[in-house]
Amino acid sequence: MGLFAGIDEAQVGSGGVYFQPGKYVVELLKVFVMRGRNNVDFFIAECRVVESDNEKHPVGHKASWVVKLGQEMAMPNIKGFIAAANEIDPHDDETVNAEVKAEVVEYAVSDDNPLAGIHVGLQTTIIITKKEKKEFTKHEWSPVDQPETEAEEV
Repeated sequence: MGLFAGIDEAQVGSGGVYFQPGKYVVELLKVFVMRGRNNVDFFIAECRVVESDNEKHPVGHKASWVVKLGQEMAMPNIKGFIAAANEIDPHDDETVNAEVKAEVVEYAVSDDNPLAGIHVGLQTTIIITKKEKKEFTKHEWSPVDQPETEAEEV
């Protein structure tokens, strides 16, 4: 065996940059699922900041939202994100429940990367978790007006 045995199966550790508290508009770059260490699956949204009130995340900065699948709030949080990315108010339970189905989320994380280029609003705040009493960054997603494309400007 050579020094690099096992590199074929290795995944590059992206060691992402995460959002600090603030209000943002972000452009979605990639939405996907990845299996991490210990066979734990993660839902990940990679973003580029378009508007920001936090100097640590200026316009053009890239950051990620990572959700550990299997946690109690994973599905509700992902459902709200997918709603916002599809221009649905995450607080409109009736519309969200009618439109955000498993197949919609499966397509969102597919190799087609259908959410790339979509802009969404994001407000992040620090909260203390109920069970473990630890700090946690809560992400609240919202739909925003989409930028005009060159074809629409004509």
